[in-house]
Amino acid sequence: KGSIMTHEDPSIQLPRLLSEGGVRTVHLISLHGLASKLGVGVGFDEEIRTRSDYGRAEDLMDRALARLERHDDSPLFMYLHFVDSHAPYTRGGKRGAPYERYLRELALVDRELGRLRALLAERKLDDRTILVVSADHGEAFGEHGMKYHAVSLYEELLRVPLFVKVPGLARRVVDEPVTLVDLGPTILDAYGLPTPAAFLGQSLVPLMRGDDKPLSRPIAAEAARRIEALYFRDGR
Repeated sequence: KGSIMTHEDPSIQLPRLLSEGGVRTVHLISLHGLASKLGVGVGFDEEIRTRSDYGRAEDLMDRALARLERHDDSPLFMYLHFVDSHAPYTRGGKRGAPYERYLRELALVDRELGRLRALLAERKLDDRTILVVSADHGEAFGEHGMKYHAVSLYEELLRVPLFVKVPGLARRVVDEPVTLVDLGPTILDAYGLPTPAAFLGQSLVPLMRGDDKPLSRPIAAEAARRIEALYFRDGR
């Protein structure tokens, strides 16, 4: 009682804003529970699913590359969610400790991202394509006595990679703490679209361009059992 399901959420979603701004949006789905019928992926123009739920990275990328091959020169936003790097950590084989198996699963995803970059280069699209690679959470392998994810708010679960490749911008490492909530405003900014005032994140485009002005919003995090945290710049 008192909770809200995702399909009942009236909030403005990023895919819808992109569509209204003239950008075709495509959701490549390996975890079928993220489809729009449940509200999680609402607003995309297209949904493309893997053959089975919890689809493999290779199947997901096959479908993404096929979709790219038939696209024209109009603006396009594609979102791919890989689920290979999850317990029981067997997609890369059952040999070794859980952490070793987890790394092999990550290697499977890395290989598929390589296929994507190869196609972009082959079609001469890499000079007009922004690539964003991140994770929705980390994974615990005994740190703080924890395993898996959604069990705590320690760094091993919150500190995830974020890589952004932008044509024409030099490589740089940014130490400013950022959050996945910033990705919505960042993507809108990259397409030249405004961010609604209701969005909680801030665009990371200035950081990518070399402006190290600190971001002003706090960073929110939550896990199961109502474990919640807010991070502020002064360390609170």
